[in-house]
Amino acid sequence: MKKNYRSSTCHTPKWREKLLWKEQHRFSVYIIIWIFLMNGLPIFPAVSQEEKRVITGQVLDATSKESLPGVNILVKGTSMGTITDVDGTYSVSVPNEDAVLIFSFVGYLAQEIKIGSQTIIDVDLVADQAQLDEVVVVGYGTVKKSDLTGSVVRVNAETFKNQSNVQLTDMLAGTVAGFNASQATSAAGGSSLEIRGPTSLGAGTEPLVVLDGVIFNGSIRDINPNDIETLDILKDASSSAVFGARAANGVILVTTTRGKTGKPSFNFTTKLGVAGPTRDDFAVRSPQGYLDFRRDYYRTLGLAQPDYHWFNPNELPEGVTLEQWRASNNNPHPDDTREWLARMNFFPVEIETYLAGETINWRDEVMKPGVRQEYDLSIGGGTEQMKYYWSLGYVDNEGIITGDKFSTLRSRLNLDFEVTDWLNLGLNTQFSSRDESVVQANLTGMYQTSPFSRMYDEDGSIRWFPHGYIGGENPLINYLGQDRFHKINSLFNTLYAEVKLPFGITFRSSFQPRMQSIRDYNYWSPETIMGGPTYAQGRATRRESSLFEWMVDNLLKWNKEIGVHNFDVTFLYNLERNRIYESIMENQTFDPSPILGYHGMQFGNDPTISTNDITYSGEGLMGRLNYTFCLPDPFAGTGLVPLAVRTPEPSFRPWLLPGRYLMKAFIIRG
Repeated sequence: MKKNYRSSTCHTPKWREKLLWKEQHRFSVYIIIWIFLMNGLPIFPAVSQEEKRVITGQVLDATSKESLPGVNILVKGTSMGTITDVDGTYSVSVPNEDAVLIFSFVGYLAQEIKIGSQTIIDVDLVADQAQLDEVVVVGYGTVKKSDLTGSVVRVNAETFKNQSNVQLTDMLAGTVAGFNASQATSAAGGSSLEIRGPTSLGAGTEPLVVLDGVIFNGSIRDINPNDIETLDILKDASSSAVFGARAANGVILVTTTRGKTGKPSFNFTTKLGVAGPTRDDFAVRSPQGYLDFRRDYYRTLGLAQPDYHWFNPNELPEGVTLEQWRASNNNPHPDDTREWLARMNFFPVEIETYLAGETINWRDEVMKPGVRQEYDLSIGGGTEQMKYYWSLGYVDNEGIITGDKFSTLRSRLNLDFEVTDWLNLGLNTQFSSRDESVVQANLTGMYQTSPFSRMYDEDGSIRWFPHGYIGGENPLINYLGQDRFHKINSLFNTLYAEVKLPFGITFRSSFQPRMQSIRDYNYWSPETIMGGPTYAQGRATRRESSLFEWMVDNLLKWNKEIGVHNFDVTFLYNLERNRIYESIMENQTFDPSPILGYHGMQFGNDPTISTNDITYSGEGLMGRLNYTFCLPDPFAGTGLVPLAVRTPEPSFRPWLLPGRYLMKAFIIRG
């Protein structure tokens, strides 16, 4: 389907667009400079006697020749820099004549200038016209960035093609101002999502996801990051109002790749890597560190025994004899080492392993390097009447914690047909199969368990408490003794038809069915604490859930230019229905044998069954009017550029009146 983006006949002169862009940021620059001054921070860095070169100058707008306050000036490759003051002047120290200065400002193209023998460098920055002409996606449509009234940020997915992204959230972490995403370290990746901070104390704070123009209620994990072309984030109420209450936490608009006219284009990428912690400062105590910890702990309790009472008899403080050390206990053990271990309250297993020289490094058992694999194949192409894009991606990741794993198979098919001049048809299909059968080691047990431990008993069974203390649970107990199967299959489709009607009216109807099945089976063998002392002879659960939802969007749009007036009208009628069927089975104490686990639920002695079926539906109405008008430019054809007039009081300048103005009205959505 061809995409024709409207270009308005109401043209604002480029010099005015640049000045308007600068005026939008001037106030924030004043605030930044005021904060610097109020906190006693220098706007210009102090110059030491050792610094040999000081560069000064002024930064102006290349077209209007007005000064630009707040321009960032950085010495390339260093942290040295400054910003221009209210008059656009600056002063910065440079190490030598080979230094390069980088001048950057919001809405302008950055410039790099080599110092050489210069001491005064005046710079003219050129406005970035491409930013103003960029078309961004908004709710149920697109708009030119220069006509945008709300807060919308675009992220180009091409920037992240060379890095491994398990989910689209990996692309957003640290890339958008006002977007909070705490990156997860699990094999599945992902992060928490908050636009402009937490918006609720008890409810969810994740934003609404709109996929290729329709609301997507599925998991973000189902979207292959390699299929994404752009991400647009609607951050304020104005830009997200068309989605109603659902958009209270903001909106993420995801646009996937579509086929382009031309020969088939094949693309295959593979990414292999190893994941591991970047530092070991958090690692568990070594055997000697554990001994020192136990000794120092008892020394701080203020007990009646002398300080050296807790020391190793082979490492007594200077001036303390072995006889004195033994005399601190009225009835010492004949063996000095066993006497010392008893004073340290070592459990019998700890004493045996210490004397045998056996230790376990729980850090190496619980945290191991994880292999990460990603394979992606895509094919795209088409003709003027038909375009296609198909992709198949597979991810198989291991986390840095033993037992943490994630794998998914994701496929997408986008088809666009131009049937006639007035009818377009299309299909967007997305399928994913996720394996989240995670039973990972316990980090808490890693820290609480003594290195003087045994993983297994003499008969080969797993020890619940490796060093004999009930508070030191085996961190690998569930990883070794629990069996889990957790599989999620999802299918999401969008079928649409778009009809061009007379008078510039466009009608688009789309049907979006989504199906999902979840199977989550768990079995805790008698070797685990859950299947042993808590529930004798094993415990098993089976949870099965199926979901079917559909949504219908009927969208009517009218775009009309009448002289200097432009009308952009959008109406939407939405219907949706969702059905969820869930069944849960639980059983325990399997007799005569629990070996079948969740495959033999009928053999337990305490079965329970529960169901949970949910049905809900809804409908909504939405209307939006964007009205743009443009007043004539009094300087058009004169070759004159208006001058800025400074006044003692803030005021609007008459010469800024001609230009593009936008009025927006919203709707009701139920």
